[in-house]
Amino acid sequence: MAAKSVEDCSFFYFFPNQHIEECREACKVCFGCSAEGQRIENQLLTGQEEDDVPPQEFIYFDNEDDDVSDLQGQSMNQDYIFFWNKGSAWKLNTSTRKLDRLGIYVDEREKQTWIKQVRTGSNKHRVAIRISQTPVKDCVIIWDLVNDCEIVSYDVTKDAMFF
Repeated sequence: MAAKSVEDCSFFYFFPNQHIEECREACKVCFGCSAEGQRIENQLLTGQEEDDVPPQEFIYFDNEDDDVSDLQGQSMNQDYIFFWNKGSAWKLNTSTRKLDRLGIYVDEREKQTWIKQVRTGSNKHRVAIRISQTPVKDCVIIWDLVNDCEIVSYDVTKDAMFF
C-alpha cells in the first residue's frame, strides 16, 4: 500500500546524492535540493521549523496497513535491506526499490516458533535466518536470495553465536 504523503508513510529510505553540495549550489529545484527535499532530509513535518523538534528516526515499518507490519528487526547487505516480523521476512532492493517477501513463512499463531533474526554476510546472495523453535533450541536456515529457497539448515542452542 503506498502512502499518500511523507507524513503518512511508515517507511522512508533516503538515497543520498553523492554530489549534493554542488547540486544545491546550482539548482535548488530538484527533490534533493528543494525545500521539500531538505525538509525530509532534516526529518521535519510540513510547516515545522528545524529547531522545533529534534530529529526522529523514520526508517521503519509499523503500520498495520503496510505490507510489512509488526517489525521485529532489520539488516542490510550490499543490495538489500531486510525486514522481518515473527512470521515473514522481506527484502527491499536498494537499486530498484522493489520490496519482495522471502519464500519463508512461520505461522504467527505458533507460540514457540518465530523468525528471530535475519543475518547478512559477505555473500550478497545469501542470508542466515534464525528461527526460534523451543525454549532451548533455534534453527539457522541459510537462504538463497537468487532462487528464494533454503540451501541448508541446522539446529543450534539458544545462546549460540552464528555468522
